[in-house]
Amino acid sequence: MQTMTHPRLPSRCRGFTLVEFLIGLAITAVTSTAIATMLAAAARTSSLVTAQGNAQWELDTAMRRVAQQVRMCQKGSLTLSNDSNGNPTIALITQPDISSTAYNVSYALALASDGTKNFLETDPRYGTSILVHNVQAYSAQLKNPAAPTILLVTLIAGQRDAQTTRTFEAAPRNQ
Repeated sequence: MQTMTHPRLPSRCRGFTLVEFLIGLAITAVTSTAIATMLAAAARTSSLVTAQGNAQWELDTAMRRVAQQVRMCQKGSLTLSNDSNGNPTIALITQPDISSTAYNVSYALALASDGTKNFLETDPRYGTSILVHNVQAYSAQLKNPAAPTILLVTLIAGQRDAQTTRTFEAAPRNQ
């Protein structure tokens, strides 16, 4: 009876042992976990920066629109009242346009269907527009009720981790 012997391969041609394979697998798993964690953190940071940028853009746009309307309103038409929830409502009457028509414009908070608060502009020429989404806080006050009247507005908007605050003053030109 003849036994078959397998020729021995040189050591440089041999495969991996099970221990070597398991060590390589463990190193790959640890490296992959670290990379996945870094990518998740980068995605979270990117999302927060985008949300904060959007909030800043909306607040800046709202600030410019309210300030422009206040500066151009009719003499004595700027009023401030509180809604049923105690949130301030800014109301004013615009200067007459080319057709001699003046418009009542107002700014207030409204509760959205998802439970967040939005800062709205209501203008009969354009309807109701959302100027700022996800408002966390809003205040408005007349700093000097006697002439010259100055409106001070503060808006805080954005997600909890990416809130942005804007405070501005505006005064009617026609006082």
